[in-house]
Amino acid sequence: MNKRKTEFILILISGITGILCSLLALMGGMFLSSIDSTTLNTTELTSKDIDMLVNLSGNVVLFGGITLVFSIMIFIIGFLVRKNQKTVVYGISLLILSIIPFFLLTLLWVIPGVLGIIAGLMLLIRKS
Repeated sequence: MNKRKTEFILILISGITGILCSLLALMGGMFLSSIDSTTLNTTELTSKDIDMLVNLSGNVVLFGGITLVFSIMIFIIGFLVRKNQKTVVYGISLLILSIIPFFLLTLLWVIPGVLGIIAGLMLLIRKS
């Protein structure tokens, strides 16, 4: 019987919600990139504002892609924790993979990040 069931479930929830948040960021960035001067027929936005939106969309897509990779890695760590007992290595890597996306997708990453940090600390602190 696996003694790390709580960590496994927390990591899986963190990975799944992280994938969903990353996909949401990717879709938002793609939506922003579809905006150009022909779709906005208002006089309130200048061409400089539209260029700024296009640059922002590229960053959002890039950050969404990076966090998608991190979310998949968190998901894989969940299954590795279940098989192996190298909890210190997995705990440290889970903490790193959960903290870095906070700087990329600040508010979207709250739930997956907090769950990943809790699971990483549990892997480091709890004795097996």
